[in-house]
Amino acid sequence: MLEEKFVLRNYAHIGDAVWEVFVRDYTIYKTSNAKLLHKLTTDRVNATFQKDMLVLISEDLTEDEKNIINSFLDMDIDFQMKINSF
Repeated sequence: MLEEKFVLRNYAHIGDAVWEVFVRDYTIYKTSNAKLLHKLTTDRVNATFQKDMLVLISEDLTEDEKNIINSFLDMDIDFQMKINSF
């Protein structure tokens, strides 16, 4: 079981990096001001924003995608929200 949790956390870590690159790519077209770039990025690259986005798209997820999210949410982490409760 420890190996499964480790693998899921690694995927989450990689997913966070991909999300940050996506957001940075988006924000560079919004402004050239470094301070504003940082704010636009950090406003979107954080657990709260990502959870809110997940809630927003939850109705469009397949059962397999919901199961993946629930597997991650079953881990010992701070927010204990189930996709089925969206």
